[in-house]
Amino acid sequence: MTQGFQAWQPPSEWQRQEYSTRADNGHYSSAQQLKQRMGQSANGRKGPGFRRAFQRFLILLSLVVIAGFVLLYGIRLLSPSENNTSEAEIPEPTVPKLDYSDFRPGRIITDQAMSDWDSMDEKQIQDFLNKVGKGCRPGESTFSSLPCLKDYTMNVPSRPADTYCSLPYDGKENASAAYMIAQTSKACQINPKVLLVLLQKEQSLLTASSYRLVPRKYETATGYACPDNSQCDPTYFGLDQQLYYAARQFQRYRVQPGQYSVKAGITNEIKYSLDSDCGVQQVYVENWATAALYNYTPYTPNAATLAGNSDDCSQYGNLNFYGLYKVWFGDPGIEGRAGG
Repeated sequence: MTQGFQAWQPPSEWQRQEYSTRADNGHYSSAQQLKQRMGQSANGRKGPGFRRAFQRFLILLSLVVIAGFVLLYGIRLLSPSENNTSEAEIPEPTVPKLDYSDFRPGRIITDQAMSDWDSMDEKQIQDFLNKVGKGCRPGESTFSSLPCLKDYTMNVPSRPADTYCSLPYDGKENASAAYMIAQTSKACQINPKVLLVLLQKEQSLLTASSYRLVPRKYETATGYACPDNSQCDPTYFGLDQQLYYAARQFQRYRVQPGQYSVKAGITNEIKYSLDSDCGVQQVYVENWATAALYNYTPYTPNAATLAGNSDDCSQYGNLNFYGLYKVWFGDPGIEGRAGG
């Protein structure tokens, strides 16, 4: 504050009496001058002195409020927390870089790798979903947010054993995706790693996040009953049904190989694409598990695709199955490795 300057203060009773006496003695020429000396205008409004003091008061109050917010925010930053990294700072999941080297069209996966149904239990499956889906943001559905796969739950019914799924499936309320995968693997004797890869290959469900995570991904999670040349059958919509009937279909390929076009132990014509002009490749299919993959997704990658040069005939379905399995669990086409 400038030296010698004093903010206006309301006059005391003694000052009022002094001003009144001076006015009576002629020191002030009018009542207007008296009011101005007392900080009031002639019409009764506050004078300049009062307004300056009030403005200083508001400035001081604002500084106190700002200082309070700064202090509270500083305490919050310095306080210990179990997780100091906010969700916004955690990057969303990304699709892993795939390694297609050593891909063999006639032996994509061993029978052992396809059938190793107890290679992961429910907890291990959940841990894997948490790891791959770290940073996932919920998607959006019509009425609410759509949970990430690692957080997804739904009520699932029990299913009896049959010719293809030899053990019963135990239903449960609010079953997690990990529970559904574990139950499907047990009931149909299909490796849970195969089902995890299938979910990613078909709908990128393990890494789908925010605007990329839509209801359709759960409705057609494994691509079951979704032929390339027609609409998906809504009878089989839903994560639980997609998992169960895909695994069951793999066993149908094993139990009834004569009913399907690609067979193990012989040379088969495998298409490069749905477009017949793209041609075919003669592939000797070594085992039933590889035949099952081709019957489920009836294409093999052409030379351009394998060289990393996509063209109009490129199909990545079975190649991505191999690459995803390999990067997550080991080469599925080699006996005795992590994949098989």
